[in-house]
Amino acid sequence: MDERLVLARIRAAVLDDRLRLTEHAHFELLEDKLLTVDAESALLSGALHRVEPPTHLGESEPRYTIVGHGADMNTRIGVVCRFDAGDQLVVITCYEITA
Repeated sequence: MDERLVLARIRAAVLDDRLRLTEHAHFELLEDKLLTVDAESALLSGALHRVEPPTHLGESEPRYTIVGHGADMNTRIGVVCRFDAGDQLVVITCYEITA
């Protein structure tokens, strides 16, 4: 797996508006007082932190954890995402990194 290609694919999905947040991701954003634009910013500015193999039945794509900065360029945010069968980027969860 080439990290640059993974990041390019993720960034292209964000820029092409092929991004969907799960209900859980929306809840976590609200809980951390973050906005969708913060998750998008983290995906566009971030680095690949972890790759996990598919874990649920029917998933064929790995899960990626991206660590980047929110829209304010100060808040560190982690975003866990994967691609679905239609090549849409699904954001599973988002969280502020405080430590």
